[in-house]
Amino acid sequence: MHHLPPPPVALAATEPGNVFRATNSVLPDPKVYWQGRFTNGYNWVDYLNMTLSNKVKAQVLNYAYGGASACSSAYTATNFPFVREMDGQTAAFVADVQSGKIPSGKNTRIIPLQLIGGNDVLLGLTAAARSGRLPTEAELVSLVAALVRCRLGALRAYTELPGVRDAVLLPLGPIYVAPVVPAFMRPMVKELIDTIDARLEEAVAALQAELDGRPKGAPGAGVRVHALGGNSWIARGSSLTQPPFANVTDPCFWNRGSVLRLTPGLVPCADPENYLFYDDTHISSRFHKWVALEGVVPRLQQLRILPLGI
Repeated sequence: MHHLPPPPVALAATEPGNVFRATNSVLPDPKVYWQGRFTNGYNWVDYLNMTLSNKVKAQVLNYAYGGASACSSAYTATNFPFVREMDGQTAAFVADVQSGKIPSGKNTRIIPLQLIGGNDVLLGLTAAARSGRLPTEAELVSLVAALVRCRLGALRAYTELPGVRDAVLLPLGPIYVAPVVPAFMRPMVKELIDTIDARLEEAVAALQAELDGRPKGAPGAGVRVHALGGNSWIARGSSLTQPPFANVTDPCFWNRGSVLRLTPGLVPCADPENYLFYDDTHISSRFHKWVALEGVVPRLQQLRILPLGI
């Protein structure tokens, strides 16, 4: 039996500095992580915002918190109470729409994009690792079911808001290629991520059938829901990014602790944009840019959510 060191509890967060503000600009460490991002520069949501604001009349609002889970975790609540999990993020978003802080008139389209779940997976792996073992089949089945249930619950809440015509679930990132995942665990983690993505697509299709059956004028009637493919297109992007990354296996630096705690002595490499991974869990800003402009935007255009020419 393999004995596993507990991996960190934060995956590639796409938040704009919410944890940074909640901790009075202490976390993530600004000496290492750029302006509250969990990477060395802008993240994919930043790049999406810059692109849309330059091309169409659009505003991107980001409710994400680094370290958050789709299903609320007692571990996170105890150790990182400043992190707002997905239920809190969803409640804040719903409240802002209902209060009019986010306009929802007939000339406004609200398009929720949801990317979360990596921390649920890492927390599940960590729980098993602390016992010196791999997760059992029953634990993995339970993890998949819980993650799908929590993500779909939030998606359902989006569809019933005024102004929402489309709502999108992004796939989990290919966690299995992250340096933090030991090589012997990668096949198991890849199978787990593929299973989660497949179950999410099935659940989204079932929700779409339900929405299609609602009478005209009912909440959610006429709304389209989308699963933006499996994680494989993100994994392929590491070899499509130009210029190619000099290193796609090792991180720019190792952070053996949690990004949600200060770890003295961390020193990033001098050339982080040559690395696919900034630290052992989080991708570099340059790959975030590819994810936004070459991954998310074209797929939203194919779904006719965004116009061509962006």
